[in-house]
Amino acid sequence: MKDVRPTWQEYNDVIAKQIVDDDISKFTNWDVIRLTMFCFPPASVLQHLQCLADWDRWKDAIVESPVGEPEPYKSYPQSSGNLIAQAYHLSHFLLRTKCNLKSLKTIYEFGAGYGCMCRLIYNLGFSGKYVIKDLPALLELQRYYLGATTNNRDIEFLSKETDFVKQISEEWDNLFIAMWSLSEVAVEFRERILRAVCSGTKYIFLIYQTVYENFDNKMFFSDFVRTITNYHWDCFSVPFWDWNGYGTHYYLFGERIEK
Repeated sequence: MKDVRPTWQEYNDVIAKQIVDDDISKFTNWDVIRLTMFCFPPASVLQHLQCLADWDRWKDAIVESPVGEPEPYKSYPQSSGNLIAQAYHLSHFLLRTKCNLKSLKTIYEFGAGYGCMCRLIYNLGFSGKYVIKDLPALLELQRYYLGATTNNRDIEFLSKETDFVKQISEEWDNLFIAMWSLSEVAVEFRERILRAVCSGTKYIFLIYQTVYENFDNKMFFSDFVRTITNYHWDCFSVPFWDWNGYGTHYYLFGERIEK
């Protein structure tokens, strides 16, 4: 797949093999999952959530599921480091935009890990359709995890770019999420996805690292923001975040300007 960087093609192949050969009920402990999508954030990340005015809502939403046997967070064992981190990122987006998850009909996520964000969003009261675009092995892992944790919610899993682009281009008043994923694919691929997203999506929630495999993501996304003028953009570095040695990480939140 020419649009997929060799690193992620390799990760996909490793996950596909482990799904067949290993115990999927313990997947969060696989090395490839720990390397790419399961993290242990500093205490300041949890403290940020605990200081929110609606902490009681978040506290209920981050109760971890035993599916996948995630390692409990040491100072808050009822959750996991990864779920706490996902909540932390989402809370920043919700604090800086007018987005109300409960009012959305559709959420699109490009590159959804094993489905942690999807489950969290449903836990926070979203009741609409959730569409995921990802690599084949990741989709299989997401079907397993979300099938066991979301009570048969309306979740669609897409591997074809054309299907994903068609759906997101035709819908309005939705939310698009890409946490690091867009900054880890080929430039032409991300440009096609972003064109579709910006044709109507109301809210955009991106995270990217400064550099990935020698590519300057900071310059790419700065240029992108300058060319898309029908959104209010909010870009700032992720507080307390230093993971995997990719330099500074940035939030990029977009909210469509209503005419």
